[in-house]
Amino acid sequence: SAAKRQHKNYAKMKRQQTIVMGMVFLLVFAAYYILQGLAADLLGNGLASGALAALYAVFTVACLFSPSLVRRWGEIKCLRLGILGYGIFAGSALILALMGKNKITKLIVVVGGALNGGSAALLWTAQGQRMLIVAKKDPPISSHFAIFWTFFNISAVLGGVATFVYFSKEKPSPSVNAHLFSAFLILMLLGAVFTLCLDADTDTNDQQSNSLKETFRLLFTRRMFILSPIYFYTGFSQPYQLETFGNVAFSARILGLQLALFYVCAVFAAYIADIILAKDRALIALFLFALTSIPPYFLAFFAHSTLFTNTLIFAMWGFSVNLIQAYSYWLIAALYKKDQSAHAVALYKFIQSIGWCLGFLLLPPKRCSPSFQLFLVAFNCLLAILLPLLQLPPHRSDHENNESSSRRISFFSSSSSAQEEQRNILIPHNNQEQQK
Repeated sequence: SAAKRQHKNYAKMKRQQTIVMGMVFLLVFAAYYILQGLAADLLGNGLASGALAALYAVFTVACLFSPSLVRRWGEIKCLRLGILGYGIFAGSALILALMGKNKITKLIVVVGGALNGGSAALLWTAQGQRMLIVAKKDPPISSHFAIFWTFFNISAVLGGVATFVYFSKEKPSPSVNAHLFSAFLILMLLGAVFTLCLDADTDTNDQQSNSLKETFRLLFTRRMFILSPIYFYTGFSQPYQLETFGNVAFSARILGLQLALFYVCAVFAAYIADIILAKDRALIALFLFALTSIPPYFLAFFAHSTLFTNTLIFAMWGFSVNLIQAYSYWLIAALYKKDQSAHAVALYKFIQSIGWCLGFLLLPPKRCSPSFQLFLVAFNCLLAILLPLLQLPPHRSDHENNESSSRRISFFSSSSSAQEEQRNILIPHNNQEQQK
């Protein structure tokens, strides 16, 4: 019928918007992941550490303020400002390559990293809000995130391959590094160009949620306490997995290929998450996360170091981390209303970034031994599996999943809704069902 054709065309348009968003992030982060992966070699250990520390520290704080700015300026403008920040960081590295290392150029790189951190908060908050709103208009939500994370993780795969190629050759001259940084800038510019293909902002600039107070109100709730171990784990686990374990288990050259494998498994996880979460199988998602994350920690601690074992560990971690990230976004979409989405995404990135910062802080063996890092990350993983069992949206029937007349999700059963509302006032109600 005409109505069905119109609905299919509408859904196709929404998927196209998700693909465009994925292309934006693929271009920008293909450059960024290569820069981050080669930072120690291109910039030097001390400078790379300082720049990345400044980036993540500013990003963490900026996540508290980014929802208000996204609501005020709009998603498209914030996406472009975010890309500009990544371009500034790449540009500061280009200045270092052209002018050599001195106090001024080193300071420029650190300041560039800090500016990148602030702009990244705008970028990720705008992306998260836009994706959640678009996906709610064209369910299942998990399909949109599978598409987006596929494009995003391809950028990381390209970064791993580039790292392998880089370390396969002799150390390049500064002029080659300058050309490399120039290529990064071009990729980021292309990402900015792709934002021209995005539709107008999805938000309506609702002033009721345009405050820092709203962000803190969501932060200090029972729900956020329950979900914070998941959010924290997505950041805290990766410095250990990719840096501590990766550098011990593999040579610099082989690590590039292993990173590519890590993110190929992440792409696969996005589609598995789509299959599971499209039917609201939260328990299955958490079980699969436990099955692919806990055993590698035992293998890393007890097994003898062999290339096969280490490769298996890396692949399982790549799968599990992206699976739980997809689950996190799905939960945000399920548990928060439209006018809370920017704040919820920003808090997710805020807690995740704290995990990244603490993970990087513990990296040096003098501060924390690799075995104790392993214990801390494994314990965090266990909390990320158990605590979220207290915050499971109930399974909906297939009829409810395919309902096109109402896009809202029923987040709790009728028998327990009053009790749940008393515990957490932030759970949205289905107004249409109440009227009936």
